[in-house]
Amino acid sequence: MTAVVAVTAAVTAASAVTAAVPAKAASGSVLILATSVNGGTASAEYQAATALGYTATVEPAATWDTLTTADFQSYNAIIIGDPSTTTCSSTVPSDALSTAATWGAAVTGNVAVLGTAPALGGGNKLIKDAISYAASGSATGLYVSLNCEYSAAAAGTDVTLLDQVEGGGFTVTGQGGNCPSAAGTVNTWEALALTPFNGLTSGDVGPWASPACSVQETLNSWPAGLAGGAYYTGATPATFTASDGATGQAYVVAGVSVPVATAHLAMSINGQVPSQAKLHQRRNHPGERDPRRRHPRRHRWYHRPCPRRSRGR
Repeated sequence: MTAVVAVTAAVTAASAVTAAVPAKAASGSVLILATSVNGGTASAEYQAATALGYTATVEPAATWDTLTTADFQSYNAIIIGDPSTTTCSSTVPSDALSTAATWGAAVTGNVAVLGTAPALGGGNKLIKDAISYAASGSATGLYVSLNCEYSAAAAGTDVTLLDQVEGGGFTVTGQGGNCPSAAGTVNTWEALALTPFNGLTSGDVGPWASPACSVQETLNSWPAGLAGGAYYTGATPATFTASDGATGQAYVVAGVSVPVATAHLAMSINGQVPSQAKLHQRRNHPGERDPRRRHPRRHRWYHRPCPRRSRGR
């Protein structure tokens, strides 16, 4: 498990927000696209990052567009958040999309993707834990909320915003038609496996009052190495099985990508063992005794050799 970076220095709003990116950002810093959040330094994402002890830079779109991959790599995490105001944001921030190849190439650390608009719903605990996870790795991580950008998408729609992140492969199904009753459930095993999410409970992910919705889109596929952190039991068909056996579709995924060669060794789909995958074992034919016999004097199994058969003449 990736170790969590402890940051102790308190940061004031005046020193945290800058108009330009320094040549080399200090350790313990995150970069926020201004047009992807609501309120700049008053946004839920900025407040969560600084509460965790990180230096947060809210970058205007004009400056964001000039950054190189190396510039993005100088931060612990990149944050593309929730710009919703009184209604859920349904448009992908244009500058995040137009520069996706540049900042996407910088992301080689922890990734957290949320299929919801957490700032609109007041999901501050989810925001804080996900940012903490994204920024806690040894390489540049990513926090992104999809808000209502894909809430009406057909099953299997490609998330073009994330095509350059960890090799791409993120696809979603819109769940906006199930709002506001749709509520998510935390996958306990994953929350325990990733330290920043240890205290996250299902009460922290909804249900949220209208016009917010706990689940705006569910994820159908994502890169190997990531796993479902929260899921929606009302989604069909059920493509995700949680640690307690409950099924549905994941809408919060987190993890760090693994090399392609390693991914090919995993007999899993989206981090889950397929239901049709079974361990095969030899069964005796009717009337056949098990060839293994318990030795009367030794507490171990041994295989009795087959008796030699004579051929009839």
